[in-house]
Amino acid sequence: MFEYLEKRKKYLIYLPLIAYWLTIFVATSLPAETLPETGVGDKIEHLTAYFILSIFISLLLLFQNKYMIIKKYFLLSAFVLCLLYGSIDEIHQLFIPGRQCDIIDLTADTIGIAAGIILIWVLLKKFKYKPELSKV
Repeated sequence: MFEYLEKRKKYLIYLPLIAYWLTIFVATSLPAETLPETGVGDKIEHLTAYFILSIFISLLLLFQNKYMIIKKYFLLSAFVLCLLYGSIDEIHQLFIPGRQCDIIDLTADTIGIAAGIILIWVLLKKFKYKPELSKV
């Protein structure tokens, strides 16, 4: 599974990540009254959004070959990067009409990030995938 993703990372990881991250940014930049009602609670939306983002970021960092120290610690790096973005996004929402910076939203983001990273870790173990770290 991971070998398949790695060979097609441009189309299965990089491009979808760009589209997804832009979607998150646009959605969090819209004033609150213009957002469509999803029927799902706000915290579940946060958890789900960052769950998916953390999966994409984890795979991005796993499959990149430029920074071997990041590749070696890709799950920790993905957690930090996603948490940093979630924090910046919450601050960014202070400037959007009808939005607020909410620590509970950031908590939901963090739970989603952790769940996504745990899922990747479990799948790596299940499929016995070992990234090439020869340059480390």
